[in-house]
This record gives sequence, structure tokens and C-alpha cells, in this order.
Amino acid sequence: MLAALSNPLGERKADVVEAAAEAFDRELLYLSAAFDIYGRLYRTLLDPTIDMEDVRDSLDSRAFIAKHLRPQYDESLLGDVVRLQVYAWVCKQLRNHIHRGILQVIPQAGRQYSNAATVALMLGSIAELAPGADNGMEQDHYDELGVWIADPVHPFGTPAMAADLATAGFALMGAALEYVDVFTKLIVRNKPTVTTALEQVAAAAHQSGGDTDPDQAPPPSRLLGCVQALPGEVEPPPPERASFHRAIFGWHPTRMR
Repeated sequence: MLAALSNPLGERKADVVEAAAEAFDRELLYLSAAFDIYGRLYRTLLDPTIDMEDVRDSLDSRAFIAKHLRPQYDESLLGDVVRLQVYAWVCKQLRNHIHRGILQVIPQAGRQYSNAATVALMLGSIAELAPGADNGMEQDHYDELGVWIADPVHPFGTPAMAADLATAGFALMGAALEYVDVFTKLIVRNKPTVTTALEQVAAAAHQSGGDTDPDQAPPPSRLLGCVQALPGEVEPPPPERASFHRAIFGWHPTRMR
């Protein structure tokens, strides 16, 4: 998408806008698939008895945190996950809107006082993203996505909410990568409540000399909570590709904002 937007609008304005819109669509498809796959995987790690093919949970669902994270992890661990999940939810709303029609991406007068044009994603028809729509979005989210009230598309029309496509696409990709990072750290560094409870039951049975219940459900995957850092240990460096993306785009930050 950034490659498409690097072309000047000029005489090929329609071509540039179309190429950028198609690239943004592919980005949303990629991110939605990643959220779906990881959400289903987490459910199977938590409950090995369920079939991944039957799971419909996704990291971009507003119900995911309430249903599957808060019962398993202390609220103090969820701050970054809750903040970044909003961006995943925005991806989902935009992707759903594509299924119902076509996202309106057009050349639009920029936010600055000049005659410069920008490629804008028009959001006025997506009621779920409107301020005050009980969507969990705060002003910081709108600012990160480059949202502003744009001039009317048609003469005598009304101003509409729009987002700078380059800013929105860049912010959504960066937030998605950060969201996956913090979610991964959450589940591999902390044991879920169900695991802790089963360990306590097993320890009590061992002390009393009794046997565990043969009908007891199998425990969650040992991958959950497998990394127990000791005091003074430092986090290993990120993979080479992540370091490259950090240097070029600022993605995979060294510390969460």
C-alpha cells in the first residue's frame, strides 16, 4: 500500500487511488485472517478437547477479552491487550463493510490549509466507527488513524468523517503487530487460572495420597505460561525481520506506548 501511495496523484490520480485501495483491502484481509487463526489457536491451547475447525473466536472480537481472557488472567496484565484490541476491531469493521459493499476511497482535500490532495478513506457510512457509538474508541485511536472531518464529497453535501489512507493503513498494521506481540507475551509468560487450579488440585491429591479424578478434563497446553522469567533476566532480542521493520517503520517497539 505504501508503494502505491508513493506515486504522485497527478494525471494518474484514478490509477493511484485504485491501486492504494486494493492494497488496503489486501492488508485488511491479511490482518483479519491472522486474528481469526490466532483466536482459534488460543482456544484449542486452553481447551485441547475442542476442534480448531469448530471454533469461531477471533482476536478482533469485542467479546474475546471478556469471554476468554478476563476469566484466566488478572486485569492488571491486560492493559495493552485491551488498548490494542480496539484497532483489531476497527480492522474487522472495515473488512465487514467491504463484504456489504465497497469502501469509499477517493482523492480528498487534505487536512492542511492548501490545495494538496490526499487519498482518503471515507468513514461516514460506517456507523460503528462514529464517535460516541459505544465502540471503545477514544480520541487517541482516531488521531492514530488520521481521522478528520473532511469537506463534502458533492456540492452542497455535508462534511463527513474521513481517514488519511496512508496513516490508517500504517497505524493498523503497526497496532496489529504490537497486539499480536503483547497477546503472545501475555499467554506464554502467565499461566491461565484453569492451569493454576488444576495444579493445586493435583498437589492436594498428591499430599493426601489420593488419585486425581479420571473424568477430569485434560489440562491446557503447557505452552501457556511456559516462560517464567527470573529476576534480572532480560528479554531476548527480536528476530532479524522484526528489527528491520522497527528500524524502517517503528513497528515492534522496544516498549509499549
